[in-house]
Amino acid sequence: MLGAKLKVPKKQVSTPEKTNLRRKRSIPASFDVRTGFASCAGIVGMIQDQSSCGDCWAVSTASALTDRYCISQVKKGNSAPLKTNPSVYFSALELMSCTPGMWGCDGGDPYYAWKYTQTSGI
Repeated sequence: MLGAKLKVPKKQVSTPEKTNLRRKRSIPASFDVRTGFASCAGIVGMIQDQSSCGDCWAVSTASALTDRYCISQVKKGNSAPLKTNPSVYFSALELMSCTPGMWGCDGGDPYYAWKYTQTSGI
């Protein structure tokens, strides 16, 4: 993540306190989203070539958002978006170009990329 330029928060967050609450479900020993949501297997975890551009902050955000969108559609009972449909892929280029205060190929902070997706209604 050579392009990630994380902004240090002014106020440090303290470590959460240990709780005695029990989980309602146990966590599986292993889980592969490609089998858990097989209809999203062609979309989830697609590898992208960034070349010499330091846009890992935008590529990783767009990739995770695309994966989550596919999974959410399957959970709602909709069919998974087709791998060949470009409208199901969230755009790293949009994040690079439109996320305020970031530097495109010269780096950025994934926090602000996620914030942009939330405030812009993506």
